[in-house]
Amino acid sequence: MSKEDMRLDETGRPVEQDEGRRLPGWVYALLLGLLVVILLGVESILNRLLP
Repeated sequence: MSKEDMRLDETGRPVEQDEGRRLPGWVYALLLGLLVVILLGVESILNRLLP
């Protein structure tokens, strides 16, 4: 990457490029909550099926 392609912040320092896209924290919390609900549902179903 050449100097012309580098982005600078308001102080003139180069901004680090984050190649990977990061999701907001609430998305991770939502996915974790959904996983917990699914696991609790599976456990409930297994408790009914298995004596």
